[in-house]
Amino acid sequence: MWFLHPDCMRRVHDICNAPLVESLAYVFPQKLKRLKADMKIWNQLVFGNVYVRLKQAQLRLESALRVADEDPSDLHKHNLMKEATVEVSDVRMQLETMLKQKSRNKWLVDEDSNTSFFHNTIRIRMSSNTISELIDDNGDTITDCDQIKDLAVNYFENNGDASVPVNSLFDIDHPIISVEESNHMDHLPSIEEIHEVVFNLGADSAPGPDGFTGFFYRHCWEIIREDLVSASIFCWFNKFVLHGVNSSLLLLFPKERAANTLRNFRSIWLSNFFFKIFTKILAARLGSVLGNLVSEEQVAFMKGKNIHENISFALEMVNELQIKRKDGNVGLKLDITQDFDTVS
Repeated sequence: MWFLHPDCMRRVHDICNAPLVESLAYVFPQKLKRLKADMKIWNQLVFGNVYVRLKQAQLRLESALRVADEDPSDLHKHNLMKEATVEVSDVRMQLETMLKQKSRNKWLVDEDSNTSFFHNTIRIRMSSNTISELIDDNGDTITDCDQIKDLAVNYFENNGDASVPVNSLFDIDHPIISVEESNHMDHLPSIEEIHEVVFNLGADSAPGPDGFTGFFYRHCWEIIREDLVSASIFCWFNKFVLHGVNSSLLLLFPKERAANTLRNFRSIWLSNFFFKIFTKILAARLGSVLGNLVSEEQVAFMKGKNIHENISFALEMVNELQIKRKDGNVGLKLDITQDFDTVS
């Protein structure tokens, strides 16, 4: 919504190009922090409550139409009516953009406009994301917000992953990976590689704590490119991510409808877009050699394959269990807790 305003890019350019006394690695995160604080104030002054602004613009348009109808030959009144019409159109466009972003809808094309659909989608998302009650270990139903918070914290503290990483695991050599492929995993990312990652990641995906989405990185690429590339190369070369860059929002995602126990919620992290750049580069590079590291049966990890292929194959095998064989048939259903069901 901000980029619909003609003054937005100028403000971003001025703030990002203002001098900042920091080391090369901290310039980009500090500029984002400064830009976030400034844009919050600018948003309140310029946009404010979009619903109220739309109502006021519509009232001004109705008044301008009545005045213009009194004297159709008055060019000044006609121009005021045109300006009021443009204002209503601009504010309505801002509202639709805001609602579409809040609805997290990805399949509706940009040319379509349906604010009622966005409102319904937002209400459904808010309803599904709100934890109004939980059942504790004693079977009691808890509805108080503070008690729900304490129950969730205690549950994940007691059921978290307490394992300690073994550093020797990272020193294992894979003979099936050539020296050239191994060196390719470690070399510094290029500007072209970072550019490709930024424009391939989701533009409207849920942002992390800093609030900047992929759309901001795409739209302001020419402004932030130099600082972004410098910070990325510095972090990659020194093998650590700057403080605050890897901050994430921890959310609980229901595994099923009407989930009311914490074991039916999956913990997910909403990371900053800057941190996603590193994970995307690593995933893209690993994807080039992953076929040599996993078996053909691990279709969920193979590029171009779908996990549903294994599900279909398993269904066919279950249907054939009734066929009599010499040594008999047996089927095992295993319920394995996945890594992301716990919090470390």
